[in-house]
Amino acid sequence: MPLLTVDNLQFSLGERALLDHVNLTIERGDTFALIGRNGEGKSTFLKMLAGIQRADDGQIRLEPGADVAYLPQDPHLDTDETVYSVIAEGLGD
Repeated sequence: MPLLTVDNLQFSLGERALLDHVNLTIERGDTFALIGRNGEGKSTFLKMLAGIQRADDGQIRLEPGADVAYLPQDPHLDTDETVYSVIAEGLGD
């Protein structure tokens, strides 16, 4: 069973399609990179995987028990916090 499956994910900002029928399958042990220019939808896609942003259409399925955490590109952090505590905060309980 795949760890993560994305089927026909779609998202538009006005008339501009950021994500157009995106499909992705990630198996346990896979390594991947998300690469693209600024404004092309990388952060939006990651927010969708984490359940922060809704897609216009399509489906995201996670293996039962799997979680996706998201750390914003420009987080507003307390300078007294450690990197570990900031990342752990995104994982929830």
